[in-house]
Amino acid sequence: MQLTHEQSRILDFVRSAGGGQPVRHVLLHAYAGTGKSFILSEIARLLPGPGLYLAFNQAIVQDIRRKLPPHFKAMTTHQLALEGLPRDIAKRVRASLDQDRGRVALPLVLDKVEGFPQKDGLAIAGIAMRTLSNFCGSGDPQMGPQHLPVMPNRWKKEDMVQHANRIWDAMLNFRIPITHDFYFKAWTLMGQSLPYFHRLVDEAQDTNPALLESLFHQPQGVTWWAGDPYQSIYSWRGAMDALRHIDKQDQTHSDYLTRSFRFGDAPADLASRLLSVLGESRPVLGTGQTEITYAPLESRNPQPFLRGSHLAVAWVSFSNVTLLDVALQCIE
Repeated sequence: MQLTHEQSRILDFVRSAGGGQPVRHVLLHAYAGTGKSFILSEIARLLPGPGLYLAFNQAIVQDIRRKLPPHFKAMTTHQLALEGLPRDIAKRVRASLDQDRGRVALPLVLDKVEGFPQKDGLAIAGIAMRTLSNFCGSGDPQMGPQHLPVMPNRWKKEDMVQHANRIWDAMLNFRIPITHDFYFKAWTLMGQSLPYFHRLVDEAQDTNPALLESLFHQPQGVTWWAGDPYQSIYSWRGAMDALRHIDKQDQTHSDYLTRSFRFGDAPADLASRLLSVLGESRPVLGTGQTEITYAPLESRNPQPFLRGSHLAVAWVSFSNVTLLDVALQCIE
C-alpha cells in the first residue's frame, strides 16, 4: 500500500524512537477516514512489546486483532478493567453481568439499599444512580455534589450524594447487580500499573476522564492517542474533549492526518470550510473525485440520482422522516 506523506512522517518518527527526545504521549489528530486504525496497527509493528490496543467497542477490537502483531493485545476499555481486577472479584463481577447484564432496577435499589425515603423513593433512587454514573465517568477519587444531575430544589444535595454513596457500597459488597460503569471506576481507583509498555488508544477523542487519569499516571512507556476532535461518538457516556487535555500533558508529541480516503476534493473542501468556522486552520484533503449534487430541500425522490449510476450514492438529510421516505423509495 502506498503511504501518504503524513503516514510516512509518523512512521519515521516511530523508527527514530522519537528523535531521541523524551516522549510519554504521542497525539495524532486524525480527520474522518484518514486511517486512524491503519496507522496505529502499522505503529504497533514497529514497536517492541508487550503492547496494548484499546478501543471502545467490541467490533473495532475484533477487526483490529487480525491486523496486529502477536506482541500486541487488543481489548475494549472494560475488558481491560476486568482483566485488572483481582481474580476472585472479577469472577463475581462476571457472574453479576451474566445474570443482570449490568442493569439495576430502581425498585431493587429501594429494596436492597437502606436509607431511601418512602416518599418519592423511585425518583430519588434514579437521581442517585445518575450521580453514581457521573462519578464513575469522572477522574475524581471521591463522589461529591459536582456529580449531581439537575434535580428539584426540595432535595438536599448532601442527602443525594449520601444516597449515591450507599448504592456504591451496595455494589461494592455485591448486594445489588454490578454495572459496567461501577467496575470500570473501581478498577481505575486501584491505580494499577499496566503490564504494557506501549498503549495505543483508538478514537481517543471519546476517552472519559476516568480512563484519562489512569493512563496519564502510568509510570512507564508511551501512550499513543489517535482521534478526531470533531467526531464525538460517546459524549452521552461522559466522554469529553479528551485530545485537548492530552495535548497539555508534559512530553507530548503531536502530529496530524488530514487526507481522507472516504471522499474526494469536493466534500473535503466543504468540510474544510465548515471546520474553519470552528477555528480549524488545517484543511481536510480528499483522494480522487466525488461528485456532489444538491437536491431541492423538499425533494424525497432518489430516482434521478440512482438511474444509470454505477457509483455508490449517499443521501444526506436533516430529518429521519425524510431518510425513511427515501429509503423506502430505494427499496421499491
